[in-house]
Parts: sequence; C-alpha cells; structure tokens
Amino acid sequence: MVEYSNLYETMFEDANYGIGVHDAETGRLESANDVYVELVGRDRDSITEMELAEIVAPVSFLDEPDISASVTAATAGEPQQRHCVPTAGGDGGQLELSLESITSDSEQLLIVRLRELGALGSGLERLAVQITGTGVWRWDIQSGEVVWNDQLERILGLEPGVQEETIEALRDRMVAADRESHLEQIEAAIEAGEPVVTEFRMEHADGHTIWAELRGHPITTRSGMQLIGTMSDVTEKKRREHEINELSTHLDIALGGASPAVWEWDMETDDVVVNERVEELIGLEFGEFSGTFESFVERVHPEDVPTVNEAIQRAIAHDELYETEFRLEHEDGSYIWVASRGRLDDTSTDRMIGVLTNVTDRKHYERELAESNEALEQLTDQLEFFTSILRHDVLNGMTVIKMRAELLADQLDGQQAQYAETILEWAETTTDVTGRVRDVIETLTAEDRERRFDPIPLSELLERKVETLQNAYPESEWTSHIEPGVVVGADDLLGDAIGNVLSNTIEHNDTDGLTVDVELEANGDFARLMIADDGQGIDDDRKNAVFRRGETSHAKETGSGFGLFYVDVMIDNYGGNIWVEDGEDGGARFVAELPLAETGGER
Repeated sequence: MVEYSNLYETMFEDANYGIGVHDAETGRLESANDVYVELVGRDRDSITEMELAEIVAPVSFLDEPDISASVTAATAGEPQQRHCVPTAGGDGGQLELSLESITSDSEQLLIVRLRELGALGSGLERLAVQITGTGVWRWDIQSGEVVWNDQLERILGLEPGVQEETIEALRDRMVAADRESHLEQIEAAIEAGEPVVTEFRMEHADGHTIWAELRGHPITTRSGMQLIGTMSDVTEKKRREHEINELSTHLDIALGGASPAVWEWDMETDDVVVNERVEELIGLEFGEFSGTFESFVERVHPEDVPTVNEAIQRAIAHDELYETEFRLEHEDGSYIWVASRGRLDDTSTDRMIGVLTNVTDRKHYERELAESNEALEQLTDQLEFFTSILRHDVLNGMTVIKMRAELLADQLDGQQAQYAETILEWAETTTDVTGRVRDVIETLTAEDRERRFDPIPLSELLERKVETLQNAYPESEWTSHIEPGVVVGADDLLGDAIGNVLSNTIEHNDTDGLTVDVELEANGDFARLMIADDGQGIDDDRKNAVFRRGETSHAKETGSGFGLFYVDVMIDNYGGNIWVEDGEDGGARFVAELPLAETGGER
C-alpha cells in the first residue's frame, strides 16, 4: 500500500464510514480503511489493485449508470453520489457511494466513500428524496419496527411521536376494505426484492378518510432486510381522477361508446390524472400510470419534446388552445402518434385539461402519401424526358426512314420494291405506336388541372369507325345498335382508343365469317359501349391481364400488346372503366363505360 500523510492516516482511523483511495489514471485501489474493507465483504489483500467496478456494482432496481461511468465523471471533476452493492455478495447490504477527485503532489486521486444504509440518517433521506414523496419511513422486516419522520404523522393528522411505530399500528389505520389486498402487494414486493407502489385509503385523526400513495424499495443491510420509502397524501389527485372518470363516462354515453382519452395536469404539483382510455392508448392496465408529468414526458419521443413544450408554453402565455401532435411510447416499446388538445381550466390557471387521440394510421398514410408523391414526381420527370426523346429523336428519325423508303419504292422493281414497301409499312406502324406511347406518357404526367375534356359525340365517332372497318373487312359480318346523340367528356384521343378496341376483334381472330356486334346506349350518367365477336374468345385467367403492358388479348396472339394497355389508360383518364367478358356467342365482349358530357366534362 502507498503511504500517505498523517492527515490521510488520521482520516482513515477516525472515520465511521469506508474510505478508499484509487489512482485516477489506472482506476486501481491503492489504500482503504478498515470500514471500507468490512463494508465490501473482502479481505484487504484481495481488493488491493482492484478497480472500483470490480469491488461494487449498481443496485439492480435503481435506474443508475454503470460504476465505470460514475468513475469517469468523477475523474473529469464531477463529484458523484449513488448507491451500490458489494460484488462479493454475502451479508453485505446496499451502500451509499460518493466519488470525488483530488490532486495530491501533482497526482490525481479518486476518493471513494462508502456508507451503509439502514437508519433514518442522511443516506436514507437522500434515497427518499430520490424516490420522491413527503413522508419518509423505514420498516425493519425482522423486528417489525417501523420508523417514520414527522411529516408522515402529520399526513395522518397526528402530533409527532404519538403514533406507535409498528407495522400493526400502520395497518390498523388502513381502511378495512383496502387492508388485505394492499398488504399482500407489499409483502409480495418484499419477497421478490422489487420496488412497490400502491394506493389505499387511511383513517385521518379527525375521522375522515384520505388516500395515501406508498412507495417503497427493499434493501439488504448487514442487520437484515428492510423496506424504505415514502408516503404521500393523494386525496386531491384521487378526487380529480373520479371527476375525470365521471366526465369520461358521460362522454361515453353521449358519443355512443366512443369517449376520448381525457387527461388533466396540475401544473403546481405536476400531477397528471388520466382516464382509462389514456392508459389503454399506451398499453397500460387501468391504474398503472404513475400520475406525474415527468413520467408522461418520458414517454414522448425525444425529438418531439421541444414541440410539446413550445405548444404548452404558447397556450399558457396567450391563454389559447393547446394543440399539437407527437409520438408517444407504447408499453410494447413502439411509438404511436397522438393528437393532443387542451386548454387552461376556467377555475384555475394552474390546471390544464384536454384529450388525446390516436392518429397513428393517419400519420402513416400521410407519410406514405408524401413518399408516393415524391416517387411520382421523380417518375414524371423521367417520363417527360422520354417523351422529349420520342418527340424529337424517334419520330424525326422515323420521318427520315419513311421518306427514304418511299423514294426507294418508287425507283425499285420486283422483290426489292416489296422490301422497300415493307420498310415503309413498318415505319408507319412504328410512328403510330410511338405517337400513342407519347400520348399515354403525356396523359399520365399531366397535372389534374390540365386535364380538361370537351364534349365528344361518341355516337357519330363510333358510326364512322364501324363503317371504315366494314369496308376494310367485307368478309366479316357487322351489326350495330348505336343510340344517337350520345356525347361523352373526352378529347381527340378517344377515337384512337375506340378504334383500338374495334381493331382488336379483327386482328386477333380469323376475319372470314367473323361476326362483330357493336352497341352503344346512355345509361344513367354513363355511356355504355359493348363490342362483341363470335371468335375464339379469351380465357378467364387472362381477362384482367389483357389490359396490362405486353399482353395480347385473343388466342391468336400477335403484336406488342400495347393497344389495349393504351385503351385502358385513356378510358381511365376520362373517368371511365373497361373490362372484357364472355360473349353470348362464345367469343369475347369488351364493355366500356364513359361519363356523359354533363357529368364528366372535366376531371
């Protein structure tokens, strides 16, 4: 052991508490008095050169940092005071630990002081302050002796020193109906070595009944197990709880079983009273909420605490509605979003009352919507870029190809002329498809306010389309029942969309002997168009797929499958719908509904 000055030696010899000196750089013990050695439950040689975290450990039920963290803070010049237990176990009880850094002969040392808990001295009273409360008490389990301070007796309306200091005397003052269950709860906590918090009714000296809140922590001392803690008068709090629950019941009746989560905050005492709905909201059983503003704020997401505080201060300063939204920790560890509204009580400026509403689903929807809008904006930018490529590069290139193909077709003969004609046909087809792709992209990326539709005479348009196909395919039989004067809200691209559906029946069936029936009628607010054929039909498992990109419709599969996708996009853009079903004659029947101009002229 390192030898120190007479000052240290005298201090070691005379102190009635444990003192240890650790090297601040290495953390190892260099010297200790006899009380220190006795309290940690080891012999002197075994603890020499040990670090403090190897000698003592945190108390399991107290929310305090590791011993090493306290050592680091003390070494940095921040004195520490906390509780600990010897790592050696045995008969050693809970200890009060103080850490302080000093400098001696240019060497930094860490002074460690240890005291045993177990009497209503300074150590126990500091623990009571940490637990919070007004009346301080200690119950020696082995002897049954109960010691309390004057304030606890005043809570019961007694003069200090009048009440017999036994657990039986305290029990006798409890209301009989509360006595058994709450004593069992206290005894269960002692047996489990866990803290206890309970509320019960007690008889005041003047005959009326008060509500008391008891908080206790079991500790192990060298003389045995003890329970130490506080007792507070919570009668006013329980009265407000009753009022809150009555209000909640009345709201529940008025709102048909949908009463809100109600809270009340006493800003003078920092007590928070809540109804059962609040506890349900955060996953607690009825009565489990500790009832303090501090415990409520601990559940608020750290990022949202400033928002909550600002809203509260603003409401108090301007006597206005307190209103904000924030995340609240659920008992399962997750966070829920709540909307909180409240205002100062008309009868007291120190009290605020309000409600909580679970808005988690709405918040999730808003977030998903924001993400979708962001993704849509990015997609729109990309599509507009591709549209510019189609408009300037592809279509301009196809125009050059068509001009050269026309020139070659005029100058060549025989097989070479046929090749030139084929190039020309494909160039025209590619130009047509490219134009429709461009139209779809422009439709998908247009702002809602740009989608203005004009009255389009669908009856006349359909008659022209059917007549054109009758002339082009005389081997097929065409019948039509078109109601005159049907007008829908659309644009010039409607003709291409309808033409695609009509052409689809020809392109994907053998035209020789094919029967096509076209019907149009106004039905309510919509025009209903039906195009049926008696061809090969469409299998049930493909009826929804035919409108997807890359899909073709009938069994005779040719083409890119873009046509019906284009139709679906355009009709949806007009506010309509299209689907395919089995025809009466075994083929397929395409059904489209479009808003009439009176109801669908603008989307």
